[in-house]
Amino acid sequence: TQDLDTATDEARLLADNISVVRARPDDEPAVMAFLDEHWPAWKAEIGRTFRNDPVSLHLAWEGGGVLGFSAYDANNIGASATGTGWFGPMGTAAAARGRGVGAVLLKRCLADMAAQGHAVSTIPWVAPVGFYVHHVGAHISRVFYRYEKRVVVCTAALGGRSRTAPPVLVACGLANSAPRTVPLRLEGDSFG
Repeated sequence: TQDLDTATDEARLLADNISVVRARPDDEPAVMAFLDEHWPAWKAEIGRTFRNDPVSLHLAWEGGGVLGFSAYDANNIGASATGTGWFGPMGTAAAARGRGVGAVLLKRCLADMAAQGHAVSTIPWVAPVGFYVHHVGAHISRVFYRYEKRVVVCTAALGGRSRTAPPVLVACGLANSAPRTVPLRLEGDSFG
């Protein structure tokens, strides 16, 4: 088990005019503005944390502005009232990194999750693995790979017409062969 006590680190940050607190519902506009500037793709997930009771988001503030955040129960919540033990997202503004803000935010969320009864937390889609290993002894349990494939539509098979990607991909055949069609399944925001 990891030591998730942050009292000493929070006192040190407070001496530098940085406070770390659980978000309140009226913090949402400031948090959304911070996300607009740094991580707009996470707005929907973080928005969900404000609907949880208690709010499942911790914030670092300096001079009335948000420096960083960490969340849990923002996604992959499942049927349990306490979620599935997924941590994140989290982020600290580049100017505040290296000051211990992220470690405190991380540990506060993990402590909340432990209090909910989670013995294990999943931190999905991790970029700074070393950060999590250093601060909470995390280890890699599974890896997700993102694959992309460029789809080329053969305009000759479409009678020379230029058009956007149809719901069916027309695959270019070899000379003297008829074009084949392959159904496509479009999911998520990747095809907008």
